[in-house]
Amino acid sequence: MNVPLRHQSASQRTIIVDCDIHPAYRTPADLHPFLPARWREHMTTFGEHLRQGLSGQLAWPRMMAAGMRIDAFPEQGPPGCDLALMRAQHLDANGVEYGMLMQLSRGGMEERNLDFAAALSRAVNDWQLEAWVKPEPRLRAGIVVPQADVHATAATTSGASASTGIRNRLDMRASYL
Repeated sequence: MNVPLRHQSASQRTIIVDCDIHPAYRTPADLHPFLPARWREHMTTFGEHLRQGLSGQLAWPRMMAAGMRIDAFPEQGPPGCDLALMRAQHLDANGVEYGMLMQLSRGGMEERNLDFAAALSRAVNDWQLEAWVKPEPRLRAGIVVPQADVHATAATTSGASASTGIRNRLDMRASYL
């Protein structure tokens, strides 16, 4: 069956919404302004202790540039850490009107120390707002929560609201819970 051609009216238009933008911090020190002194010192002294094995290794299958575009690497830091490059290569180039930030890892989600996980999750949420959402009105933050601590997750979630620029929650249930 043929569907009659529908014409867009002047009040209708197509927009592009990217629901899968992965921000990254240049170095862990980018989170220091958002962490209490205790956790800054902890992070500097001990680093992170992630729950999955081989966390420093590339996932299988081995991909060129760890699955990232070769031209997405900024002069310093990993892909996803440079807002100007993201604007030029993606937001502006593709006409993206809204972009949802989805922090993939190293944001407290999989940290073994539950108190540090809660502090790190809050820091990443605040960092997303300051480094990405405030300077770029097209972006919306995805809240990061500590996966292994339901009480900290509830506290983190209730502290975030639509007025802060946080619009979604990445909830990756793990089999170890």
